[in-house]
Amino acid sequence: MEGRFGSDLLGRLTQFFATGGAVGVVAVGVILFLLLYLTVAGKRLALVSLFMIAVVFSGFVVAPAMDSGSTLFRWVVIFLLAATVGWGMRWAGPLAFVLFVLGAAAIVMSFSGRIWFYAAQRSFLLMVFAGPMAWALADSLNSKADVDKFYKTFMIAAAVYVVAAVANMGHMVPGRRFGGGQGAPLFVMTGGMLLPVVLWGAFQVRLGWWRRYCALTVIALFALLALSGQRTGTIAGVIGCLPILTRIQVRKLLVGAAIVTVIAAVVAGLFLMLPERAEFVEKRFFTTEMSGRWEIWRVAWQACMRHPFWGEGIGSSFMAVPAHVTPGQGFFGGGSVHSAYLAAWYDVGLIGLVLYVGASVFSAFQAFRLMRYRSDSEIADMGRLLLGLILASVASGVGEETVWSPSSLPAFALLTVSIVASRLSHLVKAEQAGARALEPLSAAAAPEWPAQALAEGVRRL
Repeated sequence: MEGRFGSDLLGRLTQFFATGGAVGVVAVGVILFLLLYLTVAGKRLALVSLFMIAVVFSGFVVAPAMDSGSTLFRWVVIFLLAATVGWGMRWAGPLAFVLFVLGAAAIVMSFSGRIWFYAAQRSFLLMVFAGPMAWALADSLNSKADVDKFYKTFMIAAAVYVVAAVANMGHMVPGRRFGGGQGAPLFVMTGGMLLPVVLWGAFQVRLGWWRRYCALTVIALFALLALSGQRTGTIAGVIGCLPILTRIQVRKLLVGAAIVTVIAAVVAGLFLMLPERAEFVEKRFFTTEMSGRWEIWRVAWQACMRHPFWGEGIGSSFMAVPAHVTPGQGFFGGGSVHSAYLAAWYDVGLIGLVLYVGASVFSAFQAFRLMRYRSDSEIADMGRLLLGLILASVASGVGEETVWSPSSLPAFALLTVSIVASRLSHLVKAEQAGARALEPLSAAAAPEWPAQALAEGVRRL
């Protein structure tokens, strides 16, 4: 059952009820009641917080029921957030619009594929994810304070992730990657996407005690990622941190240098205590061996070239690579293509891939433009975070297709870049328009000032 329906909605329900037991069923009832209350009350930020906590347990091998339950929970929250669009909606950016259109088109394409029912579900989820849900989230971000609150949900999730990662350390057997199972890449990639956010939070003086919390969390998080031996997620997280470290102010440079120094010391100490792990991690990170990806990409490329301009729906790329090329996966008789861009090409065709990449590049340009905004250092800092998140998403998409998967953290983080960049750009334009509107008023009033001053002087005499 898991091999055939392991990742669609029906399969997740089956797997959860098979492993969760009676306690799990009762817990589901309580959680659903809470979610419905938050939806009716319009508590979007609370729903996002719960989504972020649930996404932490993707690939959580200690308790398989938590992994399946996390996926179900995220699907439910996506639809409930989309339902709050009735409370208000706003433009969520070009990337969100492109993903919405691709999701709608992929529903039609899915009927020509071999796993049409699964692909249609995933395509519909992407359409809801990038459409009504994104529009509802955009409506809740109307100021810099709202953006701060939004990314605090990522910071809370980072602490939960550290606890979950420590619980996973029992599966860190010698010679194997963190987690020791198929969920390890996704689990570590989730941590990599959280890393830029907590590093950004460590620089924000206005966040108060959150700043100290983020400084401690980023040290623990990076140490766990370094121990993982999982390259894609760790490297993506480090790349995402680079724009955040590009600073001019001496004080912030010193803060960044101090954080990097402490991280280096902690990681070095852990490797001294765990020499076998250090040797394994060294082999993983300092090698050109690609875990068979060259062959996987070659096979996936050939599959894409068989129908370059027409896809088979979101998720159908699992059929592009036979199971014997990616041993141990066996999903629908196929396996992972290990590339978000090859997956997008197979799922929605070459035109869809070009639109997806183009919209991602435009979102990166929006973030870079915000980063260069000199009139407000807070907006410039937010631009650094957005650019870091999109770079981390792109880096993770090179080696894994998770960023193309609706409800995963890399996909959610990429969507938030589109939403937040568009909302901040709107705020900047409104601020600039207000400043320009005041200029002619001041110029018009200036000639009257000498006459007014003379009249006031005569009146006093």
